[in-house]
Amino acid sequence: MDSLTLLFKDLPALLWLVLVALVLVGLLAALLLRELHLLKKVQVCEEASLGRDASADGRAGDGAISLPMFSPREQQLWEALGEALAVRGTEPFFQVYVQPLYRLGDGRLLGGEALIRWQHAELGPISPGEFIPVAEMTGQILQLDRLVLAEVIESLSQAPRGLLGALRLSVNASIQHFYSVSLVHYIRELCDRHGVPISCLELEVTEHASCDDLERIQASMRLVRSYGMGLALDDFGTGYTSLRFLQSLPFDRVKLDRSYVSRIDHDQQTRRLLSCLVEMAHTLEMSCVAEGIERREELEQLRRMGCDAAQGYLLGRPMPWSEFIALAERSLLINGEPLRDPLKAMAR
Repeated sequence: MDSLTLLFKDLPALLWLVLVALVLVGLLAALLLRELHLLKKVQVCEEASLGRDASADGRAGDGAISLPMFSPREQQLWEALGEALAVRGTEPFFQVYVQPLYRLGDGRLLGGEALIRWQHAELGPISPGEFIPVAEMTGQILQLDRLVLAEVIESLSQAPRGLLGALRLSVNASIQHFYSVSLVHYIRELCDRHGVPISCLELEVTEHASCDDLERIQASMRLVRSYGMGLALDDFGTGYTSLRFLQSLPFDRVKLDRSYVSRIDHDQQTRRLLSCLVEMAHTLEMSCVAEGIERREELEQLRRMGCDAAQGYLLGRPMPWSEFIALAERSLLINGEPLRDPLKAMAR
């Protein structure tokens, strides 16, 4: 606790109390989440092994593996994702969309967050909110993340060269990757091959993912930063991450969860909490991004709090890559200077 005491000593009393509460809630929630995660993952692995054995002696019928810990929908998504990932040498089964990110101070377009859309031939459109948790649980996320990064880097290589130095694209990456440095080397190899500056990329890690062995994760993340990539902590403030996680890992940006932003203009306690979270991020020398901006009132409140950047439906919905590049060309000169301030226009 000495390191936490040193961290807190210069902070205002209200912020100190908020941080202590986050520590206690975060530690308890992280422990519970980790135990449930490990239990389910072990169960999945054990049942998959039994399923393979059963198919060998005819008990599994057509060889399908049934995982009792999964709901029927999760089972369906696991199988569909496995089939999609097994297909090589073809176009990706997903499409990359980008949601633009703007600086709140002057309205400059900073880049965007890469998101994926999956249109399954039989199941129809499948939300990332459905298949990403399944991929995390089964380990399929490791292959999926690499495919997404490869597609993003290839797309960046086709963008106008003048835009590459002005924009940064954020890509989600599971915390599981950071137990080794293989993903970091993979990204560097792809960027070198396609001639894309590695500084154009930011890796975004979800806060509610439990983890251990912080020393190994820290080493991988420091390598990320040494190569010039950004590193963002997603869903900041939702209560699953201990302050040790935040303090120990070299994030340079935190992203405030939509659940806070949506109540900012009518809930005084939420405004106070958000203000504290923004101040804490700045105290730790990190920039702060608000997600899910849908109303002008939210935008103005966050601007007054000193939040650095924002994204959301008010500023721009996720769009296909070609539309994002067209937006960037309209919004930026080749030297990166802003042509217009969309945030000021929206706030009128």
